[in-house]
Parts: sequence; structure tokens; C-alpha cells
Amino acid sequence: MRKFADLLRREQGFTLIELIAALSLFSLVAGLIYGVMMFGVQSYQRVTMENTLRDESDLLMSSIITEIYTFAPHRISSIKATAGSTDTAIILQKENLSGGTEQVEIAVAGGKLSIKEVASSPPGGTSDPDPAATVASSFTAEPAITVASSTTVESATTVASSTTIESATTAAPSPSVAPSSSPENYDTRTSVSSMLEPSSQITLQCSAGDIEPCESGLIHIKLSLSLERGGKLRQLDLESKFGF
Repeated sequence: MRKFADLLRREQGFTLIELIAALSLFSLVAGLIYGVMMFGVQSYQRVTMENTLRDESDLLMSSIITEIYTFAPHRISSIKATAGSTDTAIILQKENLSGGTEQVEIAVAGGKLSIKEVASSPPGGTSDPDPAATVASSFTAEPAITVASSTTVESATTVASSTTIESATTAAPSPSVAPSSSPENYDTRTSVSSMLEPSSQITLQCSAGDIEPCESGLIHIKLSLSLERGGKLRQLDLESKFGF
């Protein structure tokens, strides 16, 4: 019995060969486990990003189509890309009960999608507004108003008292309106985590013999979304054409 107890209490380590063999087996098993885990994590991240891009592309496309069919425009005009800008847009127009013209702008600009109302024309105005005038009103007129407003405030603060200066400079920036091409003021209905690449665009092709704004034609939507997470960049291209 004593010999058996001494055998159990015997402290005996591994030989060098046994230690090397054990470490080799452990390294092999650990490497396999790490490889499988990393493959699983990368696959999960890739699938998650692809699903996010698909969901967001469907959201943006359905938002455009829903807005067009809900607004039910009588005419549509477009804002085409220029040499210095890749921004594109279409303007939905229809007459209201008061005789004026309601307008909605759907734009792809600054890596975002914008769906917003444009200032309506008063009753008795031109029934078919010139697309060039729409472009100037949307992208040029508003910044000019802002500059004029800020200049007036500065001249007023020069001759006013210190109290008037503080109140004028505090209240002046609030009424200024950013141009429609500014990405900070885009509709939250189209807010997504991905970015629209410069190749994204929305264009209008009028029916044969028709000029803008046209009552029938073809709308071409191309969305190129990109999403970056963990140093990995994924892209998804989506194109759609439909008539009106």
C-alpha cells in the first residue's frame, strides 16, 4: 500500500522529446482553430456588409419610385451633370388646385440621395418652367441670397450699438437657407450608412419629339453604393429603368 501511495505522489516531468511533441501538437491545433475562427469572422462581416448594401439600395430605389408614384407629376425635367460636377437630379412638377405649380426635386449629389420639395410657382405663372431657370433657382439663387443677407448684417452691425450687434449677429444666420446640393440637409427618409459613388446618377429621357419638361419618357436610375468597415470596402451597383 505504501509503495502505491508513493507512486501516486511521485513528481515526474516531461522529457525534452515529449515536450517538443506536445508543443508541436498544440501549435498545430491552435493554428487550425484560429484559422477557422478568422474565416468565420470574415465571412460574417462580408455577408453582413453585402446584406446592408442590398437593404440600403432597395431602400433608396423604393424611395425614388414611391415618391414619383405618390406625387403623380404632370411633367418631369432634369438637371444634368456638368464638367465640374457629377450631381444629377429630376424635377417633378404638377399643378395644384390654386393654379400654381408644385415641384419635388430628387437629386443624387455629394454621395447622398435627396428627396425634397422645391418652392412652388405662384398662380398665373409660367405653366412649363424652363429647366435652366430651375437649375439657377436650385443651385445659384439661394447662395446669392445668403451672401446678400450676411453683407447687410455686417453693415448694420458697424453703425449699431454693441447690444444691437450681439442680437443681430446671433439672429442673422438662422434664416439663411443652404443650397439644395448640400449633403447636410438631405431627407432623413434616404439616410443610409453607405455612400453613393460619383458614378451614381438619375437621368431623364423624354419621348421622341418631346422636350423638357416632358409629360412622358424614361427615367434611368443608377446607384453605386460603397460601404467600408474594418478596413474592408464593399461595393454594390444597382440600375433600374421605368417609364412614366
